[in-house]
This record gives sequence, C-alpha cells and structure tokens, in this order.
Amino acid sequence: MVGVMPNHTVMLFFMNELYKQIIEIEKLLNKTQGECLNIVWEKHHPDYPQSLHDLMSYIARSKWIYSEYRKHKIKDVIANAENANIEQVRCAITWLNRSEKWCTGSWVNTMKDRTLEPLIKRGKELTIVNE
Repeated sequence: MVGVMPNHTVMLFFMNELYKQIIEIEKLLNKTQGECLNIVWEKHHPDYPQSLHDLMSYIARSKWIYSEYRKHKIKDVIANAENANIEQVRCAITWLNRSEKWCTGSWVNTMKDRTLEPLIKRGKELTIVNE
C-alpha cells in the first residue's frame, strides 16, 4: 500500500514523540519546581504560578494524556514508578494532571511531594528509542 507506514515505524514515531514531550515536561517541571515552594492560598484556592499552569497545560495537550487513566490503581503506580509500564505512567501523569479538577489544591501536593519526578524518569526510560 502506498503511503501506509509499517506498524513498527508508527510505533517508533509515537515513542519518539513521547520522548520529546517527556523531555519538555521535565524542563517545564524544573522551571516551576522552585516557584511552587511557597504557594499561597487565596480564599478557597491556591494561587499557582504561571509556570505551573504552563506545565499542566502542556501535559494536557501532550500524548502523555491517556483517556482510560482510571483503569490502574494510580497510587500503586506512583509508589512503584520504577517498575511501571508505559500505559501506567501515562495513566498516572493524566491522573495527576486532572486531579486539580476534582480536588482544589491537589497540584500543591503533587509539587511538594515531587510526585511527577519518578514518573518522568520512568517515562524517559521507556520511550528512549535506540534505532
């Protein structure tokens, strides 16, 4: 068939895109980490720095978002990130990204506890492509 990539080529392309995006997520996280040390609450919600909004917006638009993210026990995935598979890492990142929607201030704990870091590390390990 003309114009159709073989499955392995599609998978390599997808993994390469995930890798590029996890590197960008790591850069954005490093930029915002220091700014999130002293998040102030304004009435009933935290006053997040713009860099955290930028990070979470980037994640929300990335291929790391996984629509069926509730299929795993996310707390177990986070606790054992070094053994997680790609789907589990994507689910955990999605869950953390969307958590603010359900629990105001959850990103405060995500940043304070450095929850994203082991997931990013594992995501990099799983997506590096050695052609």
